[in-house]
Amino acid sequence: ILAKVRGADLLGNDRKGLLLRGLCGGVASTAFFVGIKHTTLTNATLLNYTFVIWGAIFAALTLGEHLKARAIAALVLAMSGVVLITRPEIGHLRFGDAAALFSGLMAGVAVAQIRRLRQGESSTAIFFYFNLFGIPVALLSLPFDSTPFVVPAPAQVPILLLIGASSVAAQLLMTYGYRALSTAQGSLLTLTSIVYSSAASYFLFHEPFTLSTFWGSVLIVGAAFILVTQALSRTRP
Repeated sequence: ILAKVRGADLLGNDRKGLLLRGLCGGVASTAFFVGIKHTTLTNATLLNYTFVIWGAIFAALTLGEHLKARAIAALVLAMSGVVLITRPEIGHLRFGDAAALFSGLMAGVAVAQIRRLRQGESSTAIFFYFNLFGIPVALLSLPFDSTPFVVPAPAQVPILLLIGASSVAAQLLMTYGYRALSTAQGSLLTLTSIVYSSAASYFLFHEPFTLSTFWGSVLIVGAAFILVTQALSRTRP
């Protein structure tokens, strides 16, 4: 469908950069779903959204979006929040939490890459490579999943189509937005999904929202606000 859009260039010019974005995005997405399976929805979402922090770090290393003392303090706060949420035992981190945290790390690489690519590549090309490499990554993970593949029931098909359509829309809008926003600014705006997923996990699945999870989320979101205010201060005339 995107190929039929007038002026759409799916293959792009920076093939290596697009390949890296697609690969990192595919790994991040697959690891996130693995995390959801083995931990709570709230934990998985919060740890996945540490990509705000990782994205800022990778952007500083590759794009010259410098980290000042305030940003470094934000990173320390965010990592403290991760510890509160995961509550790792000595020498042991729960598998689901580890998978979700890894998804955040890989998403951080992908987001920094998107920010760089949007200076010359179209949002359709970036999105195309995400699917091109995301699908094989997901398929390669199937042999390592203990749950056998089950053909969806007819009643589940509308829900799956809705998930697919909303995901496509979200990816395209996010990719389009990074042309005008810094990595930190764009990442912060996506943090609102933490509120939605936490509410959904509590009301729909009755998952507990512990005090340590609350304070951990406060630290992570607070760190993101520190990062975005720094980014905004650089863009003011």
